[in-house]
Amino acid sequence: MIKLIIVDDEELSLNAMARFISHIRNDVTVSGLFNNMTDAIRFLEENPVDIVITDIKMPVGSGIDLAKHVRETAPATRIIFVSAYRDFEYAQQAIALGIDQYLVKPVDVNDLSQMLEKIIESINKDRLESLQSQKEADRYNNLLLWAKTDLYVDLLSGLLTDEEEISQRAEHISLTPAQQEACHAVIMLRCGNEIPTAYGKGEYYHLILNLMREFKCVEDFVVLLKKDRDITLVLRFSPELTEDSAKLRLKHEYEKLRSFSEANLSVSLEMELAYFCNSLSELKKYKETINNSQLLQMKYRDLTSALFAGEPSKVKEIFASIALYAQTLSFTQAKTLMSELFASIRKSFELSDMNADIVFDIQATLHSSDITSLSDKCEQMLEKIIEFQRLSSIGLETLTIEKAKEYIHNHYMRDVTLEDVANHVNLSSFYFSKFFKSETGKTLTEYITSVRISKAIEMFKARKYKLYEISEMCGYKSRKYFSHAFKQYTGYTPSEYQRIMSNSTEE
Repeated sequence: MIKLIIVDDEELSLNAMARFISHIRNDVTVSGLFNNMTDAIRFLEENPVDIVITDIKMPVGSGIDLAKHVRETAPATRIIFVSAYRDFEYAQQAIALGIDQYLVKPVDVNDLSQMLEKIIESINKDRLESLQSQKEADRYNNLLLWAKTDLYVDLLSGLLTDEEEISQRAEHISLTPAQQEACHAVIMLRCGNEIPTAYGKGEYYHLILNLMREFKCVEDFVVLLKKDRDITLVLRFSPELTEDSAKLRLKHEYEKLRSFSEANLSVSLEMELAYFCNSLSELKKYKETINNSQLLQMKYRDLTSALFAGEPSKVKEIFASIALYAQTLSFTQAKTLMSELFASIRKSFELSDMNADIVFDIQATLHSSDITSLSDKCEQMLEKIIEFQRLSSIGLETLTIEKAKEYIHNHYMRDVTLEDVANHVNLSSFYFSKFFKSETGKTLTEYITSVRISKAIEMFKARKYKLYEISEMCGYKSRKYFSHAFKQYTGYTPSEYQRIMSNSTEE
């Protein structure tokens, strides 16, 4: 909908123009009528519009002054000048201000109609371009986030050690040399008490991460893990901060976050500084001092997700990075790592009720005599697994969706997150989200809502429960949110639906 205001000290002209525009354009809302510049500016400060139609000469302020204000505060707003004066000076000032159109009183309705058509077409074109640009920006930001997360995971797990490659990947995510040389830290935030019932896990994570964005000493951060009540992050500090000042500022910001969380969220927040270094590249030393099994588990999960998503090239790419890391370990450690990797993959098949024993020859593979032989045998077994999964993919996809749906039907009455369902089918959240949408045509949130509302309808029909009881039993802590979801799904509010059910029963 296009919004416009009209400013004219002649009330007759003002009302006539408003009536005419409302009559010829159903895509335009006349948001305000004003007879002076002051009132119009006061309105525009609180209510942005798309078009301003203004008389040039008025008793209090001029259209020129109003146009200057609009150009300074909302440059995208279109302006149409209306004047009974054919003064060349006004035309010159209008051109200088970039005025879109100039009408002479008495206004010809055909001219006004054509002007509006032209301007509205231009506005809609700009909106479409803006929407497309926003979509491209969102897509780029999502890709950037994944690239950034992957860089930090590879560094912290020891899979990325080459200085030149580190620099190239840092440049790829737009990190300047100064940002690469800034202090970095790995921290673990932990809820020391039970998460209050007012929050689900997803909301708890969201709240804490929003508060993290208030850390003024931190220029950027990436979430590595979210598990139970723990969140693991890697922080990049402002380049101008030294090690001592960065640590001091971090402690100060954390104390503020801890106090706020206790006072306002009933959350006892604890922070552990797991690792600190003076540059991005020094993060590769993290594995020497920290047990990185959790980070490797992320790689195992990504590999399994790529396998079940039917992306063999991605599977091999992730496996190659793990194998490269294995070569930095002792032979015994490398065998243990590979054993854990294939045990993780095997568990995924078992959870999917697929008997893949024929391709899992883990013990024979681990009897290798050296790291080269171990690597070759692991690659051969991986090829068999990829082929087995490909041949079983049709049944597997159906089974995975069925397991996800079964989990939702069994847990819809409580907080169900994407991470919960993805973990249940042993896929990463990223892969599972895309997979579920492609297979069902619905996002996970849409499907959970459909299940909950269907259950609510069944409860309404039973006529045994009160509205607030149905809301809570269907997983909605807020009656307002339940009412909104119910109306979106059925077209009726819960109260309206109850009345319909009552009338139907009486008849």
